[in-house]
Amino acid sequence: TKYSTASTIDRSNVNDLQQAWVYRTGEAERLGERFSKTAFQATPVLVGESLIFCTPSQRIVALDPASGEERWVFDPEIDPAINVLDIKCRGVEAWVDETAEEESVCRTRILVSTVDFRLIAVDAHDGKLCPGFGNHGVVTLPYDKDLAFSGEVVLNNPPVVVNSVVILGSAV
Repeated sequence: TKYSTASTIDRSNVNDLQQAWVYRTGEAERLGERFSKTAFQATPVLVGESLIFCTPSQRIVALDPASGEERWVFDPEIDPAINVLDIKCRGVEAWVDETAEEESVCRTRILVSTVDFRLIAVDAHDGKLCPGFGNHGVVTLPYDKDLAFSGEVVLNNPPVVVNSVVILGSAV
């Protein structure tokens, strides 16, 4: 609904709210001239005790939701030579492997799809690649090079997991 159900905040006291924290992604410095092609469109997700989102360059960031302190960052190292019209990441997906033991590595995974046609899974607790997923945490997705030129088809929407199947949407 995009609105809080918190009953302690209403029209009479909303003006008293104060900013709790700010987090800067560093995308302007990282992307340089390409920053003008970016858009921050990610919806953060609360996974365990971390607020997790992706940046336009598809870095995955986990923050302490109370303080805004960075817990970990995973950088998929997207090739800057990839020519896309706009650089964005609209979100990540969290998935729990119910068959794995409670404290096992990658029981809770964060999935992100990238503009260079990869599906990446990292552990929600530390941001390290999941060794049992694809090729050490990465699945490189096939596409027909005769039909798609660099940047023609992009994966910038969050993956969706339904019945343990990952579904990806694309933009042309």
